[in-house]
Amino acid sequence: MTAYRPLRPGDPLPEGWRWVRLGDACVINPPRPRIQRGDDELTTFVPMSSVDENTGTIACPELKPYRQLRRGYTYFEEGDVLFAKITPSMENGKAAIARNLTGGIGFGSTEFHVLRPTELVLAEWVLYFIRRKSFRQEAKQAFRGSAGQQRVPAEFLKEYPIALPPLEVQRRIVAWLDEAFSHLRAIKEHQAEAEREADALMSSKLTEVFSRAEREGWRWVKLGDVAEIASGGTPRRSVRAYWGGNIPWVKISDIPNSGIVAQTEESITEEGLRNSSAKLFPPGTILFSIFATIGKVGLLKIQAATNQALAGVRVKVSHTIKPSYLFHTLRWLGKELAYEGRGMAQSNINLTILRNATFPLPPLEVQHRIVEEIEAFEKEVRRIKEGLKESRKILEKLEGAILTEAFRPERWS
Repeated sequence: MTAYRPLRPGDPLPEGWRWVRLGDACVINPPRPRIQRGDDELTTFVPMSSVDENTGTIACPELKPYRQLRRGYTYFEEGDVLFAKITPSMENGKAAIARNLTGGIGFGSTEFHVLRPTELVLAEWVLYFIRRKSFRQEAKQAFRGSAGQQRVPAEFLKEYPIALPPLEVQRRIVAWLDEAFSHLRAIKEHQAEAEREADALMSSKLTEVFSRAEREGWRWVKLGDVAEIASGGTPRRSVRAYWGGNIPWVKISDIPNSGIVAQTEESITEEGLRNSSAKLFPPGTILFSIFATIGKVGLLKIQAATNQALAGVRVKVSHTIKPSYLFHTLRWLGKELAYEGRGMAQSNINLTILRNATFPLPPLEVQHRIVEEIEAFEKEVRRIKEGLKESRKILEKLEGAILTEAFRPERWS
């Protein structure tokens, strides 16, 4: 592909092409007509979360009674193009064509602009055009509003200049892009499968290591016999004096994939700590999630408190257990406890279940070898995942280059 300078209004175009405004090719945010529809009639609803920014499709539309939607939502019709106008959804590429709407109409988030193609343009051509990174960058420059609530104004879409090809050329462009993106989707699916397999590798390794227990005669112990276990707590949200202090406060979402907890999103004050069931855990404490996402394990590198969804686990001074061995053991044990939690009325376990959980405890020198083996294996898994991450970046660049190439007029002249 040759270097490409973005087109500017007034640049010469191939025969049959012409410069128009996007607002000439599409009706931007068309008015809602009078709708004859029963209050209980199921109607398509599209929240922002239903738009898949990777595929440019509506992945999971909802059905709701018309009475819940007739006021306060964005109206659209079959074949309209939806374009997220708010940050960060717009930058992430949330745009899609409204398809398979119940009764031909739908409602969605108020943060959508609606582009209704006229007879001059194909909806698919419009969708590919607005999904280009360069278009989204220009839309971002036109943002209005306060930080965190900035939006693309309708005027930007109405006045945006486009080099509009004839319909037969639009069809050729769309067909070429459909084929190219179908190949990209297949590659992405294979890559996603490779990433899932990479994640499963670590789980398989832990299972393989701890399955040696019976064969090698390791003794089994209760977690509560060898470790101090306590859960955290949450200061009252309504009391400002409890929040924003210098004590890091850990939630499940603060535990990264690496498991190493070195920073938190929120913090509490000394007063908040005193007036709640939150507890201060020292560095080296192993965190184990007991609510919602059962069995997620973290290792504190800082002094911190936690919410009640996390239990802090510390080896008792009277026992010779390598903390890193216990960390990996709990990663393995968490899967068994998660299975037990799923069988309960709520997706959680209590501290009694955690304290009574048993695990194999080999001699200290064997613990050392196991930790070295697991961490060496994990290093290789990380290397694989980093390679897959780089592959994703390459695919994203390729996707952008394909879109750029597709809208070069000289390619189709």
